[in-house]
Amino acid sequence: MSGTGSGFGWTSKSIRLVGKTLLWLTGACAAMMASVEIATWTQTALKTWFVATMGTILLSTVVGAQAPARGYSGAQRTVNAEIVKVADTYRMAILSGDAQRAAAVYADDGAELPPGQPLVRGPAAIEEHLRGLFAGVKVTAFTFSHLDTTVEGNVAYDAGKYEQQLTLPSGQVLADVGKYLVVLKKTPGGWKAAFVMYNSDSSPSPCSARQ
Repeated sequence: MSGTGSGFGWTSKSIRLVGKTLLWLTGACAAMMASVEIATWTQTALKTWFVATMGTILLSTVVGAQAPARGYSGAQRTVNAEIVKVADTYRMAILSGDAQRAAAVYADDGAELPPGQPLVRGPAAIEEHLRGLFAGVKVTAFTFSHLDTTVEGNVAYDAGKYEQQLTLPSGQVLADVGKYLVVLKKTPGGWKAAFVMYNSDSSPSPCSARQ
């Protein structure tokens, strides 16, 4: 016979062509399976990375939210020595009954905002106000507990609690505990009180004699 074909009539060229086709298809299938494996692995890796990243972000958020609360509950406060010195000057002047020295702590436009009374503005008016108070009562004890004294540029504030003891001309002694807030500003003469507010923890105040 003139050909080398098989009983099905395939020539050697056809067989080689079929072989190449099968080889190509096998490679394509292998490549497809490999692609599927790679895609599956990539998705798994991305999921793992996403979970880990989100976990880190959430943990950071929780820690960041808790940190200020811990700092607040720990009562960490700033106490500025210059502001405390101004407060002590005022405190000692009150204890000695020196209205002029106490009023000198205020700025030229400084104001005292006493509870239940109109605002008193300016050192001269504040001095007169204090003289009237000292005429009817003697402050025999006066202390501050500074909760926070913060300076920001030329402005500062002092927030805290006070305790005082007053003796009336009759000999009666009145005790009072309250809180205060002072806003100060820096002047050529140093730190001066711009606004002074205070009120008693008791209502009415047992120290109304000083008001």
